[in-house]
Amino acid sequence: MKGPNDDTYYDVFLYPGDLISVPTNTRHWFTLTELRKVKAIRIFESKDGWVAVYDESELQKQA
Repeated sequence: MKGPNDDTYYDVFLYPGDLISVPTNTRHWFTLTELRKVKAIRIFESKDGWVAVYDESELQKQA
């Protein structure tokens, strides 16, 4: 996740049974383990739901 007021990135390690809540408008992405499994529940405040905002420059830095 990226810090809200700076360019700092944070790694958050999760384990089975953990819960994470990502604040609105916080850039984030998930890197899977070798098992390549994830379960997610998304809760939205409106019927519009989630709309992805892709940042190609950030994706290229990760490659």
